Amino acid sequence: MIATLGMEEQSKKIQILMRTGDSDIVNFEEFLQMFGFSEDVLSEKSIKIMFEQFDVDETGFITFENFKEVCENLGERYSDHEIRQMIEHADRDRDNRISYEEFVKVVTKKYRR
Repeated sequence: MIATLGMEEQSKKIQILMRTGDSDIVNFEEFLQMFGFSEDVLSEKSIKIMFEQFDVDETGFITFENFKEVCENLGERYSDHEIRQMIEHADRDRDNRISYEEFVKVVTKKYRR
């Protein structure tokens, strides 16, 4: 899956940043930025493709289980608590999952925390 997303280098960056970061709090936006996703390089098509990579069960939502599976497939080992923090960061309606609309807002920075 890393090759599909073109993220081998970014995976290494995440490991370094997680070991040297100033904060124990991980948020979804920072997670995506560590993989090189930024507002400057995202098109509607690339956002949809990225969302689909996380929505592994094709429900239209990114759940805790989806997020954990993607992280594990990328070789990233986040605690359940860290994964919940990232989901909580993006989950504006507090239903414990990330909708496509919430995902778009995070990756395009269309809301402030």
